[in-house]
Amino acid sequence: MSLQKLRELLAKVPSGLVPADSRDQLVELLKSCWTEFEGGDESRMKVYKLDRIKDMCWCSPLLSFIIVRHGRAAQGSKRAERQRWDINIQELVAKQYIVGSKLLSKSASPVNFRMIAEKIMREIDHGPLKIGVKHNGIIWKNADSVAVKLIAFLPASHSNQTSASRSRRLGGELVKVLGEKGWKRCSTTRYEFIKT
Repeated sequence: MSLQKLRELLAKVPSGLVPADSRDQLVELLKSCWTEFEGGDESRMKVYKLDRIKDMCWCSPLLSFIIVRHGRAAQGSKRAERQRWDINIQELVAKQYIVGSKLLSKSASPVNFRMIAEKIMREIDHGPLKIGVKHNGIIWKNADSVAVKLIAFLPASHSNQTSASRSRRLGGELVKVLGEKGWKRCSTTRYEFIKT
């Protein structure tokens, strides 16, 4: 029944971009018969997601549209996948194609890891205030041993992946900077001064 109504409405729509006054009704009709199209469940497409349809075009027998899918974003990516769907109204087949991506949020600002590592070195150069006391991400274990909480020196990030990557890069830079001053990494966060 819904499929027949969809076909009847499309018969009145001119070829090309679907006019705004027909779009909402077409989307609702398409949603009501979506399960009849073979391939409609590709890439976990669900009926409710059809509300995000953009750029709907009609060229009999194909109804095409773009939809932004947020699967990668749900896994931490800042980009969503753009898909084009071609719906063959006669053969009842739905085919999906990836046509690009859409940036959902700005990328994190660049970080000068060398500058941050040098700041940490300056704080270590000032020496311990008290053994065992945490100071700006630095914990003195004894006069020649410190633990550095790298995340305390990095700008906040909304992405776990960005935070982990930045911590690794800062750790690598800190090894170089501290190494120039006679310090050696003993573990992921601990450094010891090597007396010469």
